[in-house]
Amino acid sequence: MSGVIYFIIFRYLFKMRNIVKKIISEQILLENRKQKVIDYWIHDLEKSGSNLKYRYSDETIKTVVDYVSTQDPSGGSKYLEWLTKQIFGNQISMFDTRMYDTVTEYDKNLNRITPDFLVYLNNLNNIGLSYASDEKRILEKPKDINSFSNIESLKFFVEILKEFKTKSELRKLSGEAKKVVKLYQSPYVEVVVPESEEASCRYGAGSKWCTAARQDNAFKHYTKFNLLVYVLPKNPATPNVKVAFQIPYDQKAAAGYHFTAYNERDEVIPGRFDMYEILMMYVRDEENKPLALDCQDIEKEIWHYYFQKDEEYQDIYKR
Repeated sequence: MSGVIYFIIFRYLFKMRNIVKKIISEQILLENRKQKVIDYWIHDLEKSGSNLKYRYSDETIKTVVDYVSTQDPSGGSKYLEWLTKQIFGNQISMFDTRMYDTVTEYDKNLNRITPDFLVYLNNLNNIGLSYASDEKRILEKPKDINSFSNIESLKFFVEILKEFKTKSELRKLSGEAKKVVKLYQSPYVEVVVPESEEASCRYGAGSKWCTAARQDNAFKHYTKFNLLVYVLPKNPATPNVKVAFQIPYDQKAAAGYHFTAYNERDEVIPGRFDMYEILMMYVRDEENKPLALDCQDIEKEIWHYYFQKDEEYQDIYKR
């Protein structure tokens, strides 16, 4: 029994020895990286004749490097040299949280830089000036932060990277985009109730509705206490005409059922109680004549579906 105990203790101590060695090795690597950066800003710049060195004392440089190393999201000062270049070279404040947040997002999304993403990036037409100057370097070495000359260039790249959808994400979003209830369909109009954020973005595309926005989307906020209905004319007198109806749940019948209607510019359409009149303004044929029967049927379908959903709402929140 004592032999087994000795073996367990030995194995534990051996494992702890390896852990301690790893910690010490990482600490030495970190200190070496820090010293390399300090040497660059103190000695190498002095030899090169750059006047940057004379803006900062040796002590200031050491203080900045020490502080920035604690903010480096890699945990191993992987981005330390680049970060100090932004501070000493591009005059960014060492306390600028925007810089550290951008580098953190870059580090977090490195695994999204795939061959498909690089093809997507290369095909982009609408490239900002700060990014364009770095384009060649970035396409060659996108996972090397030194390919980015400044924080604006990196931020622009990170925004594109986060917007890019991988194949697996596209498959998932394709399913989400199909989550919609079609209340009415004719050659002139389609009326839908989006049941997911992606479906809301798909059917609300081209509008300024916050429920159809790709960033800071408010779909979940609005649909928790409201029915959201999109009316999408297929042959509008003007391009991209859309109407969104926001109908609150838990209304009192005696007060009259009300709603808020928004045009595609996200402007409120006057008329809180007369849905039919609003529909007549937008649901029209190819000669721009209002389609009265369609409008009547659409209003009926919307309210019929609303009462069904209101029952579900009452079951969840009120009963």
